[in-house]
Amino acid sequence: MKLKMPEKPNISRRTATAIIIAVTSAVLLGFIIFGIINLGHVGSIRVEGESHYSDELIIELSGIKVGDKVSSLDLRRIEENIVLGAPRIKSARIDPGLFGDLAIRVEPEVPRYYMALSTGEYFLVSDGFRIIDMSPDPEEYEKMGVIRLTLPEVSSAMVGDYIEYKGKNEEEREANRDRARSFIAKIEELCGDYVTAVGFEDIYTGVYVVLEGKYKIELGNMNDTERKIEAALETIKAHGEEKGCAVVNAADYSEIYYKSVENIEY
Repeated sequence: MKLKMPEKPNISRRTATAIIIAVTSAVLLGFIIFGIINLGHVGSIRVEGESHYSDELIIELSGIKVGDKVSSLDLRRIEENIVLGAPRIKSARIDPGLFGDLAIRVEPEVPRYYMALSTGEYFLVSDGFRIIDMSPDPEEYEKMGVIRLTLPEVSSAMVGDYIEYKGKNEEEREANRDRARSFIAKIEELCGDYVTAVGFEDIYTGVYVVLEGKYKIELGNMNDTERKIEAALETIKAHGEEKGCAVVNAADYSEIYYKSVENIEY
């Protein structure tokens, strides 16, 4: 007696493909539904981008906690709070994702200057003229290689705020600050990385630039800056073999005075 083996069901390739597609679609749909359900609440928080601060501190400043309802979060206000609470952060952006994943993306401020005030305090300043740190000792800032600024017309200096210039009204104060910032940017453009310090006796006069910590160029005022700097640099080059420091009076670019000194004060 012969046993007859049961015949295998005849499943066409098209049917098998359809089954695979259906199963895959069901799994993906399940993940999507799961993600949508969990999008309503924070499941995890991560920080992206370079920062002077720890991820834990940035998350703490945001005030966001796992389990918070995303729709109840004022993201714009939270982003502003992070920047205010962490002055070395230039901007913050919060991006909610699927499955409750929330990313805090930060961009750092770039330290460019440090400023000395008559109060004996020193402030670290960003390239956008925002005050991002304060110290009673400038040594740390000097090691960073940032440019020293002397700005006697500053009326207010608060960490986290922009440099506040004196003026009759907000418009005048902003104009004075922008004028100083534009002038300093022009000096950097003309002198490159050799700039050690830039100073003013007031908004318009007593302007000077220090190069390499050894050449003090006295410009007088902010007029004809490019011609004055070019003439001063040519004079310094002509005295290149001389050692030590020098004061270069370039208030009149047509008549430059070069004086060797043991050290310069600024």
